[in-house]
Amino acid sequence: MYYTVTTVLKVKGLITVTVKIGDKIKALRRKLDVTQERLAEYLGITPQAVSRWESGGSYPDIEMLPALADFFGVTADELLCIDAGRRDARVNDYKQRGTQLINSGKFEDAIALFRQAVGEFPSSFALWEEFACALGCKNDCSEPNADELGEAVAICERIIADCTDDNLRYHALEMLCSMYSQHNEPEKVLEIAEKMPPMTYCRENLKAFYIGGEHNVLDYIESLVDTTIIMMRDAANGDWYTQGEKVAVTEKAIALIRLVLGEDCLFYHTRLADAYNKLSRLHAERGESGAALDALELAARHAELYDARPEADRYTTTVLMRRRVYTPDVFHEGDVSAREYLRRWTESRAFDILRDEPRFRAVTERLS
Repeated sequence: MYYTVTTVLKVKGLITVTVKIGDKIKALRRKLDVTQERLAEYLGITPQAVSRWESGGSYPDIEMLPALADFFGVTADELLCIDAGRRDARVNDYKQRGTQLINSGKFEDAIALFRQAVGEFPSSFALWEEFACALGCKNDCSEPNADELGEAVAICERIIADCTDDNLRYHALEMLCSMYSQHNEPEKVLEIAEKMPPMTYCRENLKAFYIGGEHNVLDYIESLVDTTIIMMRDAANGDWYTQGEKVAVTEKAIALIRLVLGEDCLFYHTRLADAYNKLSRLHAERGESGAALDALELAARHAELYDARPEADRYTTTVLMRRRVYTPDVFHEGDVSAREYLRRWTESRAFDILRDEPRFRAVTERLS
């Protein structure tokens, strides 16, 4: 016999349904890898009672539902499978609104929104992940706040310990590495990194080598190129390079993009905009105003091309010319365009020596 929640649903003014609560309890218990004995101990009942619920021989008293929901980290409605579709829609709405706030630079608003969201849906690891991301983004872009970073670390550690979704867990691990780096704790970053598989065993590599085919091989090439470009660009921040070497490394990253992706590089216009922005700042720091302005104008051009890119198109180079790609907004969503992102960079002190130059003013006007 399964538990009929007719009385509960009528009180809430909803449609009467029959819920197999025993199946739900079993699924939630197994998801958390909890024994019947542990659940029984928490509820103050016998393991045999839990077994009877799960087999459909009996059902829990209504008064026990809040304790069950609390143990599993779900709401009573979730426990009773009431309107799961509406719950998913609400979770997705929180995620979309929060992402727009983050990409608009409104980190405090995003944090407040996700704090509200996890209060409403405490069992949604997807919302907890977004909450940690909002905290991390704020600290990336402003003066680090130890309390907020600590909260983000705790959230990620909880996701890693309790979540069964591998994608969420891997993202939490990556965020933890970023946060430990901000805390200047390289030994903790290394501890996480050493537990991860090498690139040889990554998804893209396995699909390319053992399944093959145009899509898998070109997808792997593109992912390798993108990773290399980012690392070369970021390597220009390394203190092991002289200023001249940093310029050379950044120019090589730009050349690699053009070699593999050609002129019409779709999403990768944003990589070029970032690389030319970095190159411009390096030249400015060296007092090379002409070269800095040349690079900044190219950064603005690629930011414009990124914002105007088609929804879907093909690359034009020999390597990837058959690869059709869809280019949704990745981080320039909401109110922030690639042009606005670059315009904000032009306010940095690195560009002070250019500020009175007519060409510099022309670029900032283009970006406004």
